[in-house]
Amino acid sequence: MERLPASTLNKELSAASAACQKGDWAGAIARLEKILAIQPRNGDALALTTYVYLSQGRFDLAEGLARKFAEWHPNDARPHSLLADALGAQGRPTDGLASIENALAIEIKNPDYLATKARLLMKLRSTGPAIATYREAASIKRSHPAAFELARILLGDSHPEEALAVLEAASTELPVNRQPHLLIAQALTQALRLDEAEARWAQAERQTKSRAEYLHTRANAETAIGRFELAEQLLRQAIDEDIEPESSFFLLTRARRMTDDDRPLIARAEAWTQVAGLDPRKVAKLHYALGKSHDDLADYERAIRHYDEANRVDFSLYPFRRTYGAEEAKGYIDRLIRLYTAELIKALSADAQPTNLPLFVVGMVRSGTTLTETILGRHPKIKAGGEQLFWTQRAPEFLHAKGGIDIEEIQRIAREYLSVIDPGATPLRHVIDKNPTNIQLAPILHGVYPNAKFIHLQRNPVDNLLSMWMTPFDDGVRCASNKENLVSFYREYRRLLAHIDKIVPPERFQTIRYEDLTSNPETTVWRMLDHAGLEFEPACLEPEKHLRVVLTPSVYQVRQAIHPRSQGRWKNYEPWLGAFADLLAES
Repeated sequence: MERLPASTLNKELSAASAACQKGDWAGAIARLEKILAIQPRNGDALALTTYVYLSQGRFDLAEGLARKFAEWHPNDARPHSLLADALGAQGRPTDGLASIENALAIEIKNPDYLATKARLLMKLRSTGPAIATYREAASIKRSHPAAFELARILLGDSHPEEALAVLEAASTELPVNRQPHLLIAQALTQALRLDEAEARWAQAERQTKSRAEYLHTRANAETAIGRFELAEQLLRQAIDEDIEPESSFFLLTRARRMTDDDRPLIARAEAWTQVAGLDPRKVAKLHYALGKSHDDLADYERAIRHYDEANRVDFSLYPFRRTYGAEEAKGYIDRLIRLYTAELIKALSADAQPTNLPLFVVGMVRSGTTLTETILGRHPKIKAGGEQLFWTQRAPEFLHAKGGIDIEEIQRIAREYLSVIDPGATPLRHVIDKNPTNIQLAPILHGVYPNAKFIHLQRNPVDNLLSMWMTPFDDGVRCASNKENLVSFYREYRRLLAHIDKIVPPERFQTIRYEDLTSNPETTVWRMLDHAGLEFEPACLEPEKHLRVVLTPSVYQVRQAIHPRSQGRWKNYEPWLGAFADLLAES
């Protein structure tokens, strides 16, 4: 078999690699095909060619070549890793996970392969194992990209101090000009260490190549802690400089109410929706922002037109949403009702945690849970812990699709959870876990924490679903962007709630109506605090004064004084309710 001289081979491979670094995929492929025509099984050329296919989005070609590569070089870990990337990109993370395990069987401590495994676990919504795998990769090389991915996850899960620890460890291995100043500044801001954050923001502004990334990251961080004027200043600057104006406008509408003075800007944003070739994700966000703008201006017909278009685009963008089925949703709740028995709670309580620390605030999404957490967090003996994703992310580890529930695994995870939320020596009675979807796990949580309390928020169903219609969600919210699916999801939630009321005692599980909370806050707050075993605290009636991080879409609303303006909001949209109107009789 003809072979290229080693010097020529190395020269061609170096040139192909240089072309890849420049994004010159055609140039890279031309050189690689030249090599493979003579040496079709050359491992370096096969690896680089598969990488080019992945970079071009030609995932089927990448998969085919990676499989040949693995067949020809069974002891080389690279083809298994490349195959894992190709399978993950094609929406086959389970298959990808098997491939990356093959790579790790050959190179056990390769941080690149561990990071790939963590990403695939995230796609499978196995966040706990993913975080552990990210940590393992970062322990091998502290400045590995896995460390920064881990930090972003921790920031999104309301753990800024943990994110800072990861980032600071990574920084020790990086030169000053490569420090992750932007991520560190974001983490310091979320940790409310604002003086330290300011210095990092200044460094990030000088270092970050993308002006949009700097402005939007900082605006988001300032919005999260309630510094809306600073966020608006940054976003106005971005719009004036024509820096991703569509995204900048969307973020601006999250940080303030729009007024008549904003009509010229709103008109500009209307025109942006017609720009040819605009990324559909930006189009959807523009329509959400315009819907919110017209709602602020009480132009409800124009508002709903934009909200309907935003949801239409999102429904087309996220295939996962098109998999929602009412019968499947009913079957899932049927299964939970069968599993959640008094006998299960008794079995879980055999190794129960005696703590009263967790205070679970649950309900439908957009039912008032963030406001409730902000109110209760003003009490000196309650810590607002944010929207913890711990239990919903760990549920797949014990709530098996087939068979029963892994009780020992639940009890192990319950002990782990306390180490996550425990504030240490701080004299607190409760730490709030405000994840609305924890309601689906309420009987399990009651079993392992029999002294924990639940506060369940319930809102007028049409107002609740209309608020969800007006809120952009990520691709993980399966029922979103379709009114019939939202109605189905709501009815299944009510059915599960009726079962929970039968098996979790009322002294542990209290339901609060959002309308009572916003119309008669003093009495309702007294009821919630009494349920939590605490004395009334007047500061709880002023949630707008609570300096804390809010990472949910309610970030602006919860900074306002308690008000009833969102009650009966559906009446403004009555002509356009569609399937939501079916729930009027259930209000």
